[in-house]
Amino acid sequence: MNFFDEATLRLKQQVEMTQDKQVAQMLGLSPRAWAGRKQTGSFPEKELRALAQQRPELGIDVEYVLTGLHAPVQRPDAYEQPVHERLKIDLLRLGLSAGQAAQAVGVPESEMRNALLGVSAVPAAWLAALAPLKLDVVYVLLGKGQQQVSYALNPTEERLLRGWRACSADVQAVVMAAIAAGETQARQ
Repeated sequence: MNFFDEATLRLKQQVEMTQDKQVAQMLGLSPRAWAGRKQTGSFPEKELRALAQQRPELGIDVEYVLTGLHAPVQRPDAYEQPVHERLKIDLLRLGLSAGQAAQAVGVPESEMRNALLGVSAVPAAWLAALAPLKLDVVYVLLGKGQQQVSYALNPTEERLLRGWRACSADVQAVVMAAIAAGETQARQ
């Protein structure tokens, strides 16, 4: 898979779309312009950044779409922000869209978006439903949470992990031997 296809797939995941023509239309491109960019491998970064700025409610993580790595999220450890803002921040840290969070909670996406915008309150039951997804409930409720690090994998690491899982035990033993040899060499 090339960069254009990888970035497109990540964007589709972010905005919960499945078809290229939907993404093209959302970015303000005709299907023909999209096809031309796809053919040349020229991902519409400028249009993506403009869309993210014009439509913040979509929650597009531009850096993730372009690099496969989630942008670091600064979490203030104070009561500076209301619960809905801290929930939004922690969902970003987890790489979850409003739609994915709504699905996990079992409510319509519009209801989740309203809560994330502060239009309605965030029920405690939602936080309980999101806790198994590694939501930092203490941070969301109190503004003080555990220090957590994003362990997002880049595309090469994801490929390596998929390959590892598909390998036999014999092949995994060879890979581990190569890693051990590399570590030994690096220490010298």
